Amino acid sequence: MKTVTPFNYTERVSFPDAYRYGRYFHIVTLKDGRDIGFSADKVLVTATGDLLAMSTSVYNLISKEREEVEPKTILCLAKGEWLSFYAASVMDGDPIGIEWIEGTKSDAQR
Repeated sequence: MKTVTPFNYTERVSFPDAYRYGRYFHIVTLKDGRDIGFSADKVLVTATGDLLAMSTSVYNLISKEREEVEPKTILCLAKGEWLSFYAASVMDGDPIGIEWIEGTKSDAQR
């Protein structure tokens, strides 16, 4: 697993059960350069530029099935607090569904 350490952050705080609260993994970059990895069923940007991540399911550890639940907010960031977000691989955090990025290879790598 890659460890992202922008601005000399040396710790990564993890929440092991977070994957249970959404089908898809995403990464959002904050304005200070830190990344947040989170699971959500839906991510949208509001008309005012806020980023809103919602969960409509939860993975049941006993039945090993995903159950539909009332929508809940996983993450909400105000306009100006975040720079970018993308769907990411749970294996290595690399973007999924992106064909190419303009620039050098080192520009595109974390």
